[in-house]
Amino acid sequence: MDRMPKEFKIIVYFVILDIVFLSLFVFKLFDRFHNLLILFSGISIGLLFTVTLVFFLIKKNFSLILFLVIYVLKSLTLIILIFGLMFFKQAAQILANVINVDKFNFYLLMPMIFKSKLYGVIGLFVLLFWSIFTIFLLTRKELTNFFVTKEHPLVNTQRYTVSLLLIYVISLFAISFIMLF
Repeated sequence: MDRMPKEFKIIVYFVILDIVFLSLFVFKLFDRFHNLLILFSGISIGLLFTVTLVFFLIKKNFSLILFLVIYVLKSLTLIILIFGLMFFKQAAQILANVINVDKFNFYLLMPMIFKSKLYGVIGLFVLLFWSIFTIFLLTRKELTNFFVTKEHPLVNTQRYTVSLLLIYVISLFAISFIMLF
């Protein structure tokens, strides 16, 4: 029995798992490309998630807004990546013109990150679903009331929380297998 809404617990667990997944993904990309910019951007995004999570745990109202902004930006980035993979030839040509490199560099880079375009799109769609679901949880009325009043009635939501976390972990393992190995 807990005195916090299930949305609060689920978001905390999701963010911790997102930080772990991001760390593994950044480490794998750094291992493949040996680029310090990848490592620095991964560390800074991880720190942003961690600092926001700390404020979320001490129930600061601005952390709700910050998490909403982070997850909306994450969703938009995933949408751009999905469309970039779906229209890979055009996206490679546009990016090659913008950064002044040969477009075949992108053809060499894509299999290093994803097994194929289809696997990449499927993995990014699953990540997009969970990102939108987290936005949905962040906007729930029970969570905003919990942040205002700092109290919640005694509830028993362990099965719901554990089942959602189990599905999330399984999908992250599947995405890791699709994208990284």
